[in-house]
Amino acid sequence: MEFSLAQSAVLSEKEQLLLHQKLWSLFEAAANEFTNRESSSVSEENARRLLSSVCFILQEYLEETGHTERDLALGNIDEAFKRGKAVLLKRVDEARELWNKAVLTIPKIQSRALTDTMQGIKYGLSHYSTDLFAAEVPGSIDYQLMLPVSEKALGIEYIILWLRELLLENYILSRFEAKAVRSVLLRVCPFYPELIINLCENPLQNAIGLILLQKDPFSLYITHSDRLALTEMLASLSKQECEDLLCAAAQKICVRLLIPKESCKGVEAFAKSLAPRIMASIPSKLCGVFV
Repeated sequence: MEFSLAQSAVLSEKEQLLLHQKLWSLFEAAANEFTNRESSSVSEENARRLLSSVCFILQEYLEETGHTERDLALGNIDEAFKRGKAVLLKRVDEARELWNKAVLTIPKIQSRALTDTMQGIKYGLSHYSTDLFAAEVPGSIDYQLMLPVSEKALGIEYIILWLRELLLENYILSRFEAKAVRSVLLRVCPFYPELIINLCENPLQNAIGLILLQKDPFSLYITHSDRLALTEMLASLSKQECEDLLCAAAQKICVRLLIPKESCKGVEAFAKSLAPRIMASIPSKLCGVFV
């Protein structure tokens, strides 16, 4: 069984052995707690979950303090583990604050997937434990963001990143009239409230298209003639040229929507991600992108 911590220091063979011994001790303690000391063994699946939890807690400690694996190998790893749990508790408080903000800013657009996901996160946060399985994401998430959170993010860190992205999407949607947003989504599918689709993606795509056409992005309305004009504009571009043009449009969108500078990179990344879809949809006059 291998322990996995991101290496921030090159350890000698002796230090690696010492660190693994200390990690094994923490793992055994977690396994004993999991079985209520009624068994000396756990299944392979639970062993991996417990091991991931131990390493995740220590990684939180390292990121918070700036210490390295060498410090764990040569220092008091039990104290580091305890402090790592304290860091996680602070992260849980941060996640709860973000959840409260997200609930207050959710657009007045129906989405069963979003409603269920927010309830799932609320339940997960109330049951999240730093003692066991801390690396697992608390709560079930069905709602899809415009840009997915990195799969490298674990546990409460994943929830924090997810909620931050949702807050940005909520803000973007708040800049448009709800009626205009609903009209776009209805053109995607009349039953959009029951689908697992993102509420922000299609409205923002249309706004980007309108910016490219030097039209009012707040209308969110793309006509057939608009699609023909966009097709003519984009058809001859290379993928890189298309990405550059979309990125420039995203920057203009950020200015028009008063999006904070620190959040603009996410909007730019989303815009650039449209390039492959645009190139694939040129034969259909971009019907698969702008609605």
